[in-house]
Amino acid sequence: AIRSAVEDVWDKTDKRSGRVTLDDEISVSVADGIIRTRVGGKYRMPGPVPNISFTYTITEALSLEPPNSDPPIAVDVSTDLDVGALVPIAVIVAMLIPALGGLVFFGGRYLTSRVADKRTEDLEGVGETLAAFWPTHLLHPTDELPPEALVLFPGKLAFRWRELTVDTGGVRTWGTHQGVEREPAVSIVGPTEVTGDVLPTTAAYTIETQDLRPGLQVIWSGAASGTGREGIGTFRTSGRHTVHVTVTDADGFSASGSLEVDVSVRRGPGDGEERL
Repeated sequence: AIRSAVEDVWDKTDKRSGRVTLDDEISVSVADGIIRTRVGGKYRMPGPVPNISFTYTITEALSLEPPNSDPPIAVDVSTDLDVGALVPIAVIVAMLIPALGGLVFFGGRYLTSRVADKRTEDLEGVGETLAAFWPTHLLHPTDELPPEALVLFPGKLAFRWRELTVDTGGVRTWGTHQGVEREPAVSIVGPTEVTGDVLPTTAAYTIETQDLRPGLQVIWSGAASGTGREGIGTFRTSGRHTVHVTVTDADGFSASGSLEVDVSVRRGPGDGEERL
């Protein structure tokens, strides 16, 4: 399943960047606690020199972290680039990492809230991607359960993984689960200090959520405006401003967050008061 999922994503991955062209096929093997990914390609040399072939191999050994760890799986990564000595290795690796980081294929109906807050640009291999997205909990719709069931399953199942298997059958974990109350929270990510050449000036912000299912209604306020996960702060005066957001999910759970932003304006020689 892992192999076919990776191949499906790889088919849609951009394989050309500058002088580097990656092969159309990618090889993934899973056995004995290790995921090994191989991808080949060619580097186009300047002038009439023939293209240089290369092979990049990522070897990832997976192990289970102590219970309640996040992420729950640890990955020991080693890489090997087999290429001619004349090829600038840094150029090839710079192309490979974002391409392989796009191999996000693990998810599901109840895990997308966790996936939405994950960033993949630093994930290089299949094992790292799996480990980063491996669930520590499951959020389920409260309106699909009768009132008596909400006593045992109040909206969230917390997993306690006790065993990990990585073999030809794939990657699997075993453990226990417990129904717990959700703890909805939202935080705002963005600059807390903004300096503009002239006022008003702007800055971009985004949100990270906890225990909120997809179908989010996001309301930005204070110095910020927007209609989704990303908001724009508009600062018309120097001094301290507040960026505020309120998020409500598909089940009616809600959370709010604020960020204090200090705003200043650059002044050149001879400048007077800031311009509004």
